[in-house]
Amino acid sequence: MKLFKCISHALLLTTLLLQWSCKPDPSEEPVDAAIVLDSKVYSESPQHWTNHHANGVDYIIKGRLLFQINATLTIDPGTEIVFENDASLEMNTSSLKARGSLSEPILFRGSNSTKGFWKGIVLYGKTDHELIYCTIQDAGGGTSTTVGAVVVGNALGDAGLSLEHCSISNSSSNGIVVSDESTLNAFNDNIVTNCDYAAYVTANSLGQLAGTANTLTGNIHDQVKVKGDQVRKPGLWPFLPVGFLFSGETQLENEVTIEPGAVLLFDSGAELVLYQNNSTSSKLFANGTPAKPIVFKGANTTPGYWKGVRVDAGLARFTYCNFSDAGKSGTSPHTGNLYITKALGNVDVTIQNCVVSNSSNHGICVRTNTLPSVTLSNNLFNAIAGDDQHNW
Repeated sequence: MKLFKCISHALLLTTLLLQWSCKPDPSEEPVDAAIVLDSKVYSESPQHWTNHHANGVDYIIKGRLLFQINATLTIDPGTEIVFENDASLEMNTSSLKARGSLSEPILFRGSNSTKGFWKGIVLYGKTDHELIYCTIQDAGGGTSTTVGAVVVGNALGDAGLSLEHCSISNSSSNGIVVSDESTLNAFNDNIVTNCDYAAYVTANSLGQLAGTANTLTGNIHDQVKVKGDQVRKPGLWPFLPVGFLFSGETQLENEVTIEPGAVLLFDSGAELVLYQNNSTSSKLFANGTPAKPIVFKGANTTPGYWKGVRVDAGLARFTYCNFSDAGKSGTSPHTGNLYITKALGNVDVTIQNCVVSNSSNHGICVRTNTLPSVTLSNNLFNAIAGDDQHNW
């Protein structure tokens, strides 16, 4: 009996040893699978997304994921988020904090690499957000002119975004959209490429693109679309390696400085007007250099394609600028690439060392009651249908 018990104990010990020796190394166990999130609304509930699936997808988004009423979303470095067709991430009165790193960027992509496969990241509701070291791919789906891979502000409210060290690509529409009163609190070291347009902004928010080391080339249209608007806040319209394409009428009601080398393109019938409201008077400083003139031209080189630059009130300084393709007149014969009218207030205008060309009407039109406040010197005129300088 004692011998039998000893043998039984030995067999049991051997079995346990074998089981223990065959147990997998914990470091080799499979990690958690991706978390699938269907259309959902988060309210007043902070969320934290982690890089929990090593070398794999961490989250799969299906449908519209909406965060609202202080439902902050924090995303860790290295996290990979995949969006199904037409899915979106929206932040309304909630804050997105997506801070990746150089070695571990955060990836937002479609489950299919088709352009516009998912809708994009939409931020609105008077809150501030961060996208730092993030890659956003395959977004921009939708039919509106204001859709994009990253949308800052919309009709439901403006927003602020710090966008730095990010790559935005493969959008079927715009790379970035910035609405009227929204702000880019930081805009540095970003790449926007392989999109339809690099960006879409209102004229009032154009100054938000004045960052550093941004690359906005390699798109179908290497342009920033600018919707005509009342420019109510002062700003710097920066030089970028792409042109600004203006549509409609843009009214300057505050102080704007244009950097040397900037290219302003104007769509059919568009116009840039120095305007005055009840509280502020417009000021425009467009001082280029011989090596980097500031260009105001039509998106099409047909004479009279756009209306031109009109000064109704305020101060304007144009040095080393090129004006072309304007003079669209409507019913008035007193139009040109530039026209100064004093229609709404006093003017103070200097135009010097500029090239004025390809006008369907006059070159520079000056209303006689503004002549004492207008300085013209050393300007060149070419292919002007009417007078180089027309006074009336």
